[in-house]
Amino acid sequence: MDKKFFRKIFDPINLENRLLSYAESFNELGLGMHVRMVSGGYQMVTDKDLLNELSPYFGEKTEALSRASMETSAIIAYKQPITRIEIDEIRGVNSSGTVRYLLEKNLIKVTGRKDVPGRPLLYSTTKYFLEYMGINDISELPTFREWQELKNKIMDRINKFLAARSGLSRRDADKAIEAGRVRVNGKLPEGPWVQVSDKDKVLLDGSAVSDGEYFYWAFYKPVGVLTAYGDGQGKDTLEKYPFLREMKPAYSGRLDFDSEGLIIFSNDGDFIRRLQKADEKI
Repeated sequence: MDKKFFRKIFDPINLENRLLSYAESFNELGLGMHVRMVSGGYQMVTDKDLLNELSPYFGEKTEALSRASMETSAIIAYKQPITRIEIDEIRGVNSSGTVRYLLEKNLIKVTGRKDVPGRPLLYSTTKYFLEYMGINDISELPTFREWQELKNKIMDRINKFLAARSGLSRRDADKAIEAGRVRVNGKLPEGPWVQVSDKDKVLLDGSAVSDGEYFYWAFYKPVGVLTAYGDGQGKDTLEKYPFLREMKPAYSGRLDFDSEGLIIFSNDGDFIRRLQKADEKI
């Protein structure tokens, strides 16, 4: 509830201090719920101590953002209003799909057009972005420089790291680690629980796993080629093409040996998985 709601039912004099006092008094009761300031208003939420007990019954209500979505939304938050081209220049990759996804989730919004040739759209964060992040206003975020330094220190489990960047599912990433197909800084990881960051050199089948420099390829598969890597038992496979043989990127658009058509290749695992889900409507 925002402060406008409280002004309608309470005396507005010294209202903010009184609301803070009410919230502090309530939180001290230890009722399993607490009041927090978020997005310029107040929200009643479950205590973190009860999360493990309640999650089996209610599950995770909030969809976790991918690394690309977190990075893009953070850039918009710090640089708003900002155009997509300016976002791309900071990230070093095309962000059109990620921006569209953030718009669909109401985390960002269009706030106008920049007065330059082409008049590109300007993007800013929404009130829901503050609520999602659990902050009251943008000033509570770390500085842009602090965020960039923090980004390089963020650690992920190796299987999650691979799934986000290679197109493998988490289960397939576990299998790749178990089969000895993965190297971290030249060594075999002990298991899928090993923590890595973008500073680590991670190889899958001898090829470097992307550190965020994504590519997106549209490929026309002719008749007479198996949509697969590895031994085709006498038939040509995707490894017939050197650029695919060397990198073995994930793909969407599996076609039969006798079929021809479009296949999308990318090292952006989140993008490939979204392509394979009908409800994403890409």
